[in-house]
Amino acid sequence: MLPQAQGLLKLRPGAGLKATPLDIVKNPKHLKIVELDAAQLPRSLADLDASAINSNYAASAGLNPVKDAIALEASDGPYVNVIAVRAADKDQPWVKELVAAYRSDATRAFIVKNFGDSVIPAW
Repeated sequence: MLPQAQGLLKLRPGAGLKATPLDIVKNPKHLKIVELDAAQLPRSLADLDASAINSNYAASAGLNPVKDAIALEASDGPYVNVIAVRAADKDQPWVKELVAAYRSDATRAFIVKNFGDSVIPAW
């Protein structure tokens, strides 16, 4: 969780990716945590001191997820895209073709051109 990584608060051990304000065990700056739907965060920014906004919602709202950020998650964080298929299809030729296309130089170039530093091709 980004606020914990920045030393702003501490979550109970094992809180995981679905942590809520109830999982906060230390809040030394007495931050007021407001839970909002991710799509509402960019529109609510004017009413907040800070917000943790997903890159896709930030970009859609005209924010630059890198230049406008005061902190960023590490590139090795838990929020990555995965290609998932049914177990019965995992050895199908089309799956191998899909993975190869996704990991191609053309896809990497598209990501860099369209998303800049806000999306990191991790393959």
